[in-house]
Amino acid sequence: MYQDEVLIITNNPMVKNIDKYEICWVEGKVEDVYYQTLNWIAAGHKLLSHPLAGSIKPNQNPYRSIVVSKKQGLPDEGDLKIINYALEKVEAMVAEPTRPDLKVDYAEDFQLVDKELLLSALDSLLER
Repeated sequence: MYQDEVLIITNNPMVKNIDKYEICWVEGKVEDVYYQTLNWIAAGHKLLSHPLAGSIKPNQNPYRSIVVSKKQGLPDEGDLKIINYALEKVEAMVAEPTRPDLKVDYAEDFQLVDKELLLSALDSLLER
Protein backbone atom coordinates (compact mmCIF):
# COMPACT_ATOMS: atom_id res chain seq x y z
CA MET A 1 0.00 0.00 0.00
CA TYR A 2 1.19 3.53 -0.78
CA GLN A 3 0.78 6.85 1.03
CA ASP A 4 -1.51 8.20 -1.65
CA GLU A 5 -3.94 5.31 -1.12
CA VAL A 6 -4.91 6.19 2.45
CA LEU A 7 -7.06 8.83 4.08
CA ILE A 8 -6.76 9.80 7.73
CA ILE A 9 -9.92 10.86 9.54
CA THR A 10 -8.96 12.83 12.65
CA ASN A 11 -9.75 15.52 15.17
CA ASN A 12 -6.14 15.58 16.41
CA PRO A 13 -4.35 18.91 15.80
CA MET A 14 -0.97 17.11 15.80
CA VAL A 15 -2.15 14.99 12.87
CA LYS A 16 -4.03 17.70 10.99
CA ASN A 17 -1.01 18.99 9.10
CA ILE A 18 0.92 15.82 8.30
CA ASP A 19 2.03 16.57 4.75
CA LYS A 20 2.43 13.05 3.38
CA TYR A 21 -1.22 12.02 3.71
CA GLU A 22 -4.65 13.28 2.81
CA ILE A 23 -6.49 14.33 5.96
CA CYS A 24 -10.22 14.49 6.59
CA TRP A 25 -10.35 17.03 9.43
CA VAL A 26 -13.19 16.58 11.90
CA GLU A 27 -14.00 19.62 13.98
CA GLY A 28 -15.57 18.07 17.01
CA LYS A 29 -15.52 15.39 19.64
CA VAL A 30 -14.02 11.92 19.45
CA GLU A 31 -17.42 10.40 18.65
CA ASP A 32 -17.68 12.71 15.62
CA VAL A 33 -14.55 11.04 14.22
CA TYR A 34 -16.30 7.67 14.52
CA TYR A 35 -19.46 8.96 12.80
CA GLN A 36 -17.38 10.44 9.98
CA THR A 37 -15.55 7.11 9.64
CA LEU A 38 -18.88 5.28 9.50
CA ASN A 39 -19.95 7.57 6.64
CA TRP A 40 -16.77 6.82 4.68
CA ILE A 41 -17.10 3.06 5.24
CA ALA A 42 -20.79 3.09 4.30
CA ALA A 43 -19.75 4.86 1.08
CA GLY A 44 -17.47 1.92 0.24
CA HIS A 45 -14.08 2.87 1.66
CA LYS A 46 -12.12 0.14 3.46
CA LEU A 47 -11.28 0.42 7.15
CA LEU A 48 -7.48 0.17 7.42
CA SER A 49 -6.83 0.81 11.13
CA HIS A 50 -8.72 -0.44 14.14
CA PRO A 51 -10.99 2.27 15.53
CA LEU A 52 -10.40 1.20 19.15
CA ALA A 53 -6.60 0.99 18.98
CA GLY A 54 -4.68 1.77 22.15
CA SER A 55 -5.38 1.30 25.81
CA ILE A 56 -6.72 4.79 26.58
CA LYS A 57 -10.50 4.82 26.47
CA PRO A 58 -12.25 7.25 24.11
CA ASN A 59 -13.90 8.99 27.07
CA GLN A 60 -10.42 9.75 28.43
CA ASN A 61 -8.65 10.74 25.20
CA PRO A 62 -10.58 13.35 23.21
CA TYR A 63 -8.45 12.71 20.08
CA ARG A 64 -8.74 9.91 17.55
CA SER A 65 -7.29 9.21 14.13
CA ILE A 66 -8.61 6.40 11.93
CA VAL A 67 -7.27 5.30 8.55
CA VAL A 68 -9.48 4.33 5.61
CA SER A 69 -8.74 3.66 1.96
CA LYS A 70 -9.15 6.40 -0.61
CA LYS A 71 -10.31 3.78 -3.08
CA GLN A 72 -14.04 3.32 -3.05
CA GLY A 73 -15.86 0.07 -3.72
CA LEU A 74 -18.83 -1.71 -2.27
CA PRO A 75 -19.38 -1.30 1.48
CA ASP A 76 -17.67 -4.09 3.42
CA GLU A 77 -19.98 -5.78 5.93
CA GLY A 78 -17.09 -6.69 8.23
CA ASP A 79 -15.84 -3.10 8.32
CA LEU A 80 -19.37 -1.84 8.99
CA LYS A 81 -19.71 -4.27 11.90
CA ILE A 82 -16.37 -3.15 13.35
CA ILE A 83 -17.14 0.57 13.15
CA ASN A 84 -20.67 0.12 14.48
CA TYR A 85 -19.35 -1.95 17.40
CA ALA A 86 -16.73 0.74 18.06
CA LEU A 87 -19.42 3.43 17.95
CA GLU A 88 -21.52 1.54 20.50
CA LYS A 89 -18.49 1.28 22.80
CA VAL A 90 -17.57 4.94 22.34
CA GLU A 91 -21.12 6.15 23.00
CA ALA A 92 -21.28 4.04 26.17
CA MET A 93 -17.87 5.28 27.34
CA VAL A 94 -18.46 8.98 26.68
CA ALA A 95 -21.63 8.72 28.76
CA GLU A 96 -19.48 7.69 31.75
CA PRO A 97 -18.28 10.47 34.05
CA THR A 98 -14.64 11.50 33.60
CA ARG A 99 -12.37 14.14 35.01
CA PRO A 100 -12.58 17.07 32.57
CA ASP A 101 -9.31 18.51 33.90
CA LEU A 102 -7.45 15.50 32.50
CA LYS A 103 -8.48 16.40 28.96
CA VAL A 104 -7.18 19.94 29.40
CA ASP A 105 -4.09 19.24 31.49
CA TYR A 106 -2.91 16.40 29.28
CA ALA A 107 -4.22 17.50 25.87
CA GLU A 108 -0.80 17.46 24.20
CA ASP A 109 0.02 14.08 25.72
CA PHE A 110 -3.26 12.64 24.43
CA GLN A 111 -2.59 14.11 20.99
CA LEU A 112 0.88 12.55 20.97
CA VAL A 113 -0.45 9.12 22.01
CA ASP A 114 -3.02 9.20 19.20
CA LYS A 115 -0.40 10.37 16.69
CA GLU A 116 2.02 7.60 17.68
CA LEU A 117 -0.72 4.96 17.38
CA LEU A 118 -1.56 6.36 13.95
CA LEU A 119 2.06 6.37 12.77
CA SER A 120 2.49 2.79 13.94
CA ALA A 121 -0.62 1.74 12.00
CA LEU A 122 0.61 3.58 8.90
CA ASP A 123 4.03 1.94 9.16
CA SER A 124 2.36 -1.48 9.26
CA LEU A 125 0.10 -0.65 6.31
CA LEU A 126 2.87 0.73 4.14
CA GLU A 127 5.14 -2.28 4.73
CA ARG A 128 2.64 -4.58 3.00
